[in-house]
Amino acid sequence: MPRNMAYKASSLGEDLLWELMRRGSLAMEVAERTKDNVYAVFHGHLVPVAQEPLLTPFSVSLSSQGPVEVSFEGNFMILTAHAQPLSIGRPGESPGEIKGWPELVKLASVLGSLLRGDLDLHVSRLALKLLEEGWPDPEAVIEGAQRYVGAGAGSTPSFDDFLAGYITGWGRSLQARLDLSNTTHLSRAILSEVLADRDYLVEVARVRECAKGRGDLLHHSLRVASMGGSSGIFMLLGVTSALLQRVGEKDVLLKLWRSIGGTHRSP
Repeated sequence: MPRNMAYKASSLGEDLLWELMRRGSLAMEVAERTKDNVYAVFHGHLVPVAQEPLLTPFSVSLSSQGPVEVSFEGNFMILTAHAQPLSIGRPGESPGEIKGWPELVKLASVLGSLLRGDLDLHVSRLALKLLEEGWPDPEAVIEGAQRYVGAGAGSTPSFDDFLAGYITGWGRSLQARLDLSNTTHLSRAILSEVLADRDYLVEVARVRECAKGRGDLLHHSLRVASMGGSSGIFMLLGVTSALLQRVGEKDVLLKLWRSIGGTHRSP
């Protein structure tokens, strides 16, 4: 994303939107740039910016037309509102029964089969080992996960992506703490947000709720899986793992992960 161009935004995360409409304009320092997103910071919160950003309560979705001007001055991003854009809202957490898990497992299995890199397959085997040893206690899984934080390649390592999905899938019922000092700056920021707000990863949280009958499970699963590189697939596998734990489907869970990373598969 060129620094000297002006852009428009069609939708903003609900928390960022509230502040923008209250103030009229916001200036935020850019913290990181990746292939898929620019990340600014607002009051300690990560602000993903792209045409298809990581959807959070602080995201900025760029478009050819929109009521919010987005410009870059030096290392700062400036938002100016001329009218109210669409809101990217949290789905909220419902108490509904998780009836959609069989469909979700089929989707996760197909999408997980796309993982081919040696590091991704290694992380898949780590996840299998962790889930098998920690069953049925999610807090035991989180405790065991500590030794794998930061495993994998990329600006958000694959194991961290899995963890983000897993924690989101459990929702507020899971008490989780992690030492994030051994991972990347970007992954540390995202996982910190997820630990504080189980709806922070909006699309991943929507998959959790769609499995309870609150929306189009196929549509939102594919949206999660499409997130940069293998990140979305690992997030989808993470939320699927959490939901299978919640419904007590151990054999299905282990079979899913064994089909992905249990044995090495050639390209």
